[in-house]
Amino acid sequence: MPEPAPEPFELLARHAGLVTEVCSQLVLVLAGGGDSEVPVLIARLRNEGDAILRQCGVALRGLALPPGRRAGIQDLMTALAGALDALCQAAERVTGPTLHGPALDTANRARAVYRVVCELQVTVVELRKRQTPSLILGRCQVIMKLSRDAQCSLQGRTMLPSEHPEVGEVASLTDVDDLLATVADRCRAAAAAAPSIVL
Repeated sequence: MPEPAPEPFELLARHAGLVTEVCSQLVLVLAGGGDSEVPVLIARLRNEGDAILRQCGVALRGLALPPGRRAGIQDLMTALAGALDALCQAAERVTGPTLHGPALDTANRARAVYRVVCELQVTVVELRKRQTPSLILGRCQVIMKLSRDAQCSLQGRTMLPSEHPEVGEVASLTDVDDLLATVADRCRAAAAAAPSIVL
């Protein structure tokens, strides 16, 4: 007998885990760690995320849901997809030939985004476990605050010439900061989708 198909929140929890993993790898590379296998890992995680969201779309079509809840789940899917895409793009920037060493300022800003992403992952897992609306909405408020804080740090960024002197390197790190701001924005969009899912 075939196994039952995963339900949408189980799939979304797996996808949120991929977002967290890519962000963790990005922080590691920016801080001077990582290895030559990181680009291969990022490509695999991106493909896995795309496959999960396709599966989630199929699962969602098979469920009878109130229109508002369905729209909220679709908004959450879109936000997670945007976060993963932006993180994969950022990781591709820093695993290319333009980054010649640690970029500690950018790594610190990436850590702030990582905190947002981790909180989002916990929230999606709690949606899967059908935790109480008050608990989930409380976590969403934390995501909103953390994402605002992360975006403020990204807007106030400074780059030290002594730390990354080459023009191409500065341009790549500026791109990474912009992509990190997109991730924070997508996390906030995911949190904004929660009320229509749980209420």
